[in-house]
Amino acid sequence: MRSQLLLLCVFGILNINAQDNLNIEFVSNVQVGENGNDIWGYVDGNGTEYAIMGSRANTWIWSLEDPANPIERAKIPGDATTWRDIKSWDDHLYVTCDSGDDGLLVIDMSMAPDSIRFQYLTPGIEVDTTITQLGRCHNLYIDENGFCYLAGCRISGANKAIVLDLNQDKWTPPIVGVHGGNNREYAHDLYVKNDMLYASEINKGELAIYDATDKTNLIKLGSAGTSFSFTHNAWTSTDQNYIFTTDERANAYVDAFDISDPTNIVKLDRYRPLETEGRDVIPHNTHYLDGFLVTSWYTDGVVVIDGSNPSNLIKVGAFDTFLGSDGGFSGCWGAYPYLPSGLLLASDINSGLYVLSPTYNRAGFLEGIVTNSDTGNEVNGVDVSITASQLNEGMTNALGSYKTGLEEEGTFMVTFSHPDYEIKTEMVDLKSGEITNLDVALTPLKKVTFKGSVFDASNGSVIPNAVIVFKNDKREIKLTTDENGNFESTEVEDNYNVTIGSWGHLTKVFNVTSGGSSNDLTFELEQGYADGFELDLGWQQFSTAVTGGWVREIPIGTFATGVPIAPGDDVPEDLGDKCYVTGNGGGSVGFDDVDEGEVVLVSPTFNVSDMVSPTLNYKYWFVNTSGEGPIDDTLDVRVCDINECVTVARYVGAQNEWSELQEISLTEMVDITQDLRVEFVTSDYKTPESSGHLVEAAIDVVSITDNDPVSSTGSTLDNEIAIYPNPFENKINLEQMGQNRYVSYEIYDALGKIIQMGDLNDNLSLIDLNVTSGIYTLKLNGIERQVLIKKIVKK
Repeated sequence: MRSQLLLLCVFGILNINAQDNLNIEFVSNVQVGENGNDIWGYVDGNGTEYAIMGSRANTWIWSLEDPANPIERAKIPGDATTWRDIKSWDDHLYVTCDSGDDGLLVIDMSMAPDSIRFQYLTPGIEVDTTITQLGRCHNLYIDENGFCYLAGCRISGANKAIVLDLNQDKWTPPIVGVHGGNNREYAHDLYVKNDMLYASEINKGELAIYDATDKTNLIKLGSAGTSFSFTHNAWTSTDQNYIFTTDERANAYVDAFDISDPTNIVKLDRYRPLETEGRDVIPHNTHYLDGFLVTSWYTDGVVVIDGSNPSNLIKVGAFDTFLGSDGGFSGCWGAYPYLPSGLLLASDINSGLYVLSPTYNRAGFLEGIVTNSDTGNEVNGVDVSITASQLNEGMTNALGSYKTGLEEEGTFMVTFSHPDYEIKTEMVDLKSGEITNLDVALTPLKKVTFKGSVFDASNGSVIPNAVIVFKNDKREIKLTTDENGNFESTEVEDNYNVTIGSWGHLTKVFNVTSGGSSNDLTFELEQGYADGFELDLGWQQFSTAVTGGWVREIPIGTFATGVPIAPGDDVPEDLGDKCYVTGNGGGSVGFDDVDEGEVVLVSPTFNVSDMVSPTLNYKYWFVNTSGEGPIDDTLDVRVCDINECVTVARYVGAQNEWSELQEISLTEMVDITQDLRVEFVTSDYKTPESSGHLVEAAIDVVSITDNDPVSSTGSTLDNEIAIYPNPFENKINLEQMGQNRYVSYEIYDALGKIIQMGDLNDNLSLIDLNVTSGIYTLKLNGIERQVLIKKIVKK
């Protein structure tokens, strides 16, 4: 324990301008010369209000007799840390620190502002007969009954809650309960009211509710996952029927839950600022005040949400404390809305204390049902947009229900749009604090029946289970052929690009223009094994990891100090924009990388027994970096038959851009007479020597081709045609020598996509071909409809 008496002193202030403000006015700002963290407020016996803020090396106390000119009353040094948390009880303040060994800072404000004393408490915490001195805790909460709950303390078996009784002794409170468990039991933040404890169990990504009547025995009542599975804080409504949570992740939300039955928690709504959606902004802490949610949102500053209608969260206030770029852990750390004067306190990591003056306005809510005018059925996926200066969004659910609204009152035009229906507009009056109901019926657009078949181009056989995607800028329709290779679907009459694929055939894109009441379509696919992952052709994913499983998606890039960790695009030259990538949650590095296990991507089986020189081709991305211990994770490529797997390639280190095309001959590696599959495997495990690393991987443009040996003269030659040089650099000579004449050519990449076509001369043709290194297919079309196919290789 150490104690000291601090006397008042004065610190200057600096005003700065904010931006994008709504219903919150600037009063004052105090910068402290080091990074700030948590904020809290306090009122002394004379009614004087105070702001208390943590920073890198200190806890600061200002009195607010004149809010425009805060007076520094104390600066209490402590261990250097990123994280402090502050709460108050009666005339004392309590501060935790999640670095060093300070323990619990207790501040006696009974003589403030004239004198302020403090001490650091480091009591022994007993868990299973082992006593450990209190050092680091992440957070704390003090309930209305005077029990202080320390959260996230770095003591084995005490990482959920250590309970102190302030009623017995505010200055040196006794410990009356210790709770915790493994790393998954860790509580990052606690909120307690009426002996109900609400734990933000961040490592589980869950809000958990406990009965804390017996301080020695917490009884779990229920739990629920939050939107981004990284539950950071939680705060209930006054009646405890609702709770609101944050996930400290890029692009995450404030979630609203109905907890009237703690054993059956129901998610109602979620909100994130539309102005910066998709820019990696991160919510931090939310607090409930009279139906409003006052939330610190890092680079977005303070955001106020009307939570009085928890199933329809609407933004009604904002103040941007941070003028830098969006995203990341800069800007507003905390907000405190509970001073009797109505002043709002905020702490900014980069620019210190803010004293603000908010005006809390209720939103005007718009809700209703959208139906089909012909059938009366509810319509899912209708976009509901209010024409107003404030950004807004609404979308009907499976029951046709929508909920939206605005901060401002007035008469507004509302537009209802859906790709399958005529657009409809309505005028509506919105009033503050009121719900306006507007039900509408939409007229469906004309539809047409698409039906047809998919055949093998080589032998004319039907292709069952082929994947067919009709797509344009308005809609996407996914179909699968039946056992006879047929498909049929009634859809909106329009023009579509149709992508068709089946494992064992080359994916191809066609253009279809609908017309009339029926469209009889016939499609042919060439044989071959190639997949650019635009379609789901039956790859499987297996995982023992906590995060980072393989997913087929448009990749979302992540960066560490400007260096790519996860890819932000797929291989540019393939069909579509998807690839297989580990995780793909975006946000900060480490959020959705491979952790604590192995992830395996498995191809459908293939047979190459008729190939002369079967070759596995693909491009990869792999990053293994950071963390503790040896950086020794790998990306393995395995080829397996029914009995065993052979590792044909292993990658280590950092390939943080798409690789060149990898070409692995299978002839000497495996028994090519058997059915085979490919597996891409990576992992990251915690060990006694390592807490794990950053591990991200991606795979694209996978193919299995027959790389026919080329002659020593560097040409492909038969009785009809000579192609030279092969392999080539940028030009190919094509010389016709036989009786059959070929009049045109097409060149396909490994995925069956046409990359070049043209006409041929009768004798010698020169083809300019600027492509990346790899294997390509040259198809020659004859005057008598004959076809000749050759493999060509770009050096």
